[in-house]
Amino acid sequence: MIHLNQQNYAYFEEINEGIIRQFKNLPKGLTTLDVGCGYGALGEQIQNLGFTVWGIERSRVAMEKCKGRIAHSIEADILSEAEVSHAIADQRFDVIIFSDVLEHLYDPFSILKNYSKYLKPGGRLLISLPNALNWEMRIRLFFGSFEYQDTGALDRTHLRFFTFRTARRLVEAAGFKVNRIDCTPYLIRAILPIIKKTVFKNDGGARAIIDSPSYRFYAKFIYPIERLIASIWKPLLGERIIINATRIEN
Repeated sequence: MIHLNQQNYAYFEEINEGIIRQFKNLPKGLTTLDVGCGYGALGEQIQNLGFTVWGIERSRVAMEKCKGRIAHSIEADILSEAEVSHAIADQRFDVIIFSDVLEHLYDPFSILKNYSKYLKPGGRLLISLPNALNWEMRIRLFFGSFEYQDTGALDRTHLRFFTFRTARRLVEAAGFKVNRIDCTPYLIRAILPIIKKTVFKNDGGARAIIDSPSYRFYAKFIYPIERLIASIWKPLLGERIIINATRIEN
């Protein structure tokens, strides 16, 4: 989910590896809905794995980029039940994704409940949320610092904050069975804001980071080591909370 109305917000495309990883054990060909899909970078990667991807985003600018990347792009306000229902009609999905979206909403519980009706019986819900109690946040809070920033857990556009425990409660209260809780690591990524400001400065466009040789080296050789370390203590070393859940039939 992107915020193109913020003139000072330097948008970089980033692939949510934690969400991508959840698809590796799913049957190919499943129909997927990416809610708050932004420019469609994540959806494109999922589609390249052999899935059919629909995306919803209210930004017309984002939709223009999305059209060439995923099978179906819907320009609609994800909070408008009438708009979304009209656009989706009778289509039902095997998987619904909320990748770094729910923390931007006043009432994430109601959104999950509403979108659950678009899942097929036994359909999968994949969620990514910032971990509000990662090691950096704990240090900041210990020293009395709670300053909003351009990125990270204290992104100035965040309205809700989650821990691994409260994220699970949210998903279960909305009528889902949690199958797995994973994380993306927060070690080298902790310096990403500095990298954005000093190295890239958005000169290469939205894909400046993920298309760079240094990022490809990081993803191939360093990231797997980070993941292994983060798995030891996810609530402390995890940046994102990744939840894989299944819709419970009434």
